[in-house]
Amino acid sequence: VTLPGTATITVTAPDAATTRIYTVKITEKTAPTSQPTVPWPGMSSTGATGSTSSGLLFNDNTQSGFIDISGHWAKDDIEAMAAKGIVSGVTETTLEPDRSITRAEFATLICKALGITAVNFGVFVDVAVEEWYFPYVNAAASAGLIMGYDGYFRPDDLITRQEMAVILSKAYAFRGYAPKTGGIDRFSDKESIADWAYSSVDTAATAGLIFGLTQDTFGPSEYTTRAQAVSVLKRLLD
Repeated sequence: VTLPGTATITVTAPDAATTRIYTVKITEKTAPTSQPTVPWPGMSSTGATGSTSSGLLFNDNTQSGFIDISGHWAKDDIEAMAAKGIVSGVTETTLEPDRSITRAEFATLICKALGITAVNFGVFVDVAVEEWYFPYVNAAASAGLIMGYDGYFRPDDLITRQEMAVILSKAYAFRGYAPKTGGIDRFSDKESIADWAYSSVDTAATAGLIFGLTQDTFGPSEYTTRAQAVSVLKRLLD
């Protein structure tokens, strides 16, 4: 490039479906002091606790860089979902896979996984427009995947496994699949599953989207971990 001048750079995301074109104005020949990072559209720029998080930035390294998933049972699923830009860390290097996931976090994950972006603004009185999860919560609600409570979403509430199954079965239908039955029969604690979640657990279990806490127990009232959420959504996409 003749100085001064301009250069055009086209950057393609790992999913090959998103591109950005940048025009760089070059005014002098200097060595860069740092390499800029450009988050992809729709990715969260903050973590679940409100702390700054880089999310997944474009590079040609498919590894997530999360130091707290080494040896974890969900490591492969987490790496795969991070490579697609669906999973972001709480910090640049930590995911906190065994921490219980909040409703806001799960809404974010499912919107990224399904590519849902349509938003009806102002759906919930406790989801402020300045919150990092605002577009995801409202998009999930607009798609009929997540419901509130008398106008409240309760974004910081934790999601139980039977609540996750309800959302998961709705996402399964959202992708065009019909309900399935029979899988719930392998759980010895199926009688403890709430009536409003029973058919959803059945569909999710029969479709192979969700497994038990043990070979024959579901644990409907146990809280869902971040790793479990990532794994069930990966199965949904697969």
